Amino acid sequence: DFFDGRGKDGLVAAGDAFSLAPMDNGRWCRCPACRALIKEEADRGREEFSNDRASEYIFSFANKVAREVGKTHPDKQLTILAYASYAYPPERERLEPNLTVVFVHGIRPANPVNREILRAWRETAPDNRLLVWLWYLNPMYDARLGNYHCFPGFFAHGVGDAFKAYSQHDVRGAFLEGLGQDVEVYVTCKLM
Repeated sequence: DFFDGRGKDGLVAAGDAFSLAPMDNGRWCRCPACRALIKEEADRGREEFSNDRASEYIFSFANKVAREVGKTHPDKQLTILAYASYAYPPERERLEPNLTVVFVHGIRPANPVNREILRAWRETAPDNRLLVWLWYLNPMYDARLGNYHCFPGFFAHGVGDAFKAYSQHDVRGAFLEGLGQDVEVYVTCKLM
């Protein structure tokens, strides 16, 4: 409906792109078919926030939608987050070409796990558009929610290295979600 010009009430969509990003929680379908796509334990990123526990589940759904939309609107893009328990690319199937992956890059962009995931996406989906969501919230966000003061998590020195990696992996855009990380936000905006 969105691509046919029938509005976007309550939807995250603009221009030639429509978002398939799920809610920020793990309340997924519990039917046997869907549960079979969610791992009990992650293989990649096992001890990390960013892992592959639900990658097959989320990207299987995104691929099904992308296939159908591609039939009627081959020039349009669907975006899907790569985040938390679905940060890594799926292993079972290749992504449809009309899927743009938005990798949520956590507070420390130079983190080796983030680099590993970015590299995995570029190797697994070399023809898909890749964007990053720069998530600069903590520790300031937690401090504000908890009503306490904290020392900002200084990581401006790693932002330059992260942008070099984005360039090497053909990242085509960035969204910045920052709160209280003024130096890092300044450096990021200058590099963008």
